[in-house]
Amino acid sequence: MSIDIAVNLFMQTIQNPFLVAVSKFFDLVFDAVILILISLIISVYLFLKKKRTEAYVFFISMVIIGGFVELLKEIFMRSRPLNSVISATGYAFPSGHAAAAIVFFGLLAYIFFRNKSLRIKRTAYFFAAVLILLIGLSRIYLRVHWLSDVLGGFLVGGIVLIFGIIILQRKKF
Repeated sequence: MSIDIAVNLFMQTIQNPFLVAVSKFFDLVFDAVILILISLIISVYLFLKKKRTEAYVFFISMVIIGGFVELLKEIFMRSRPLNSVISATGYAFPSGHAAAAIVFFGLLAYIFFRNKSLRIKRTAYFFAAVLILLIGLSRIYLRVHWLSDVLGGFLVGGIVLIFGIIILQRKKF
C-alpha cells in the first residue's frame, strides 16, 4: 500500500465534525485565488509605501505560482481521491492551496519582518510555517489531495518563494 493511500485511510479514521469544519474554513479562506487577490491588495499597499520592488515581487510571485500550478496539473493530470469530504474539481497534483500558501505566507513574513529583531522574525516565521502546514494538512484531511500532492505543492511553492527572496535580497535597501 502506498503512503498516499495509507494517509488517506488514516484520515478517514480520525474524521470528526470539528476538524471537518476547521478544514473547510481553511479551504475557503486560504483558496489560491483568494490569496492571489489578497496579494494584490498587499502589493498596492506596498507600492503606496514606496516599496515597489517588494510589491512587484510579491504579486508576480503569486501570479507565477498560480500559473505554474495550473500548468503542472495539466501535465500530470493526476486524479483526486474518490472519497473526499468536500467537492473538488480539476486535477490533484500539485496542491494549489499548498503552493500558494508557502509563497504567500513566506513572502509576507519575509517582507514585513526581515528588518525586525531576531525574536520577532522567528515568531513571524513560526506562525507562517504553522499556517502553511495547517493549510496542507487540511487538504489531506478533507481528502481532496493525496499527501504527495501537498508535498509537491510545498516543493513548487518553495522554489518560487526562494526565487522571490533572492530577488528581494539583491535589491539594495
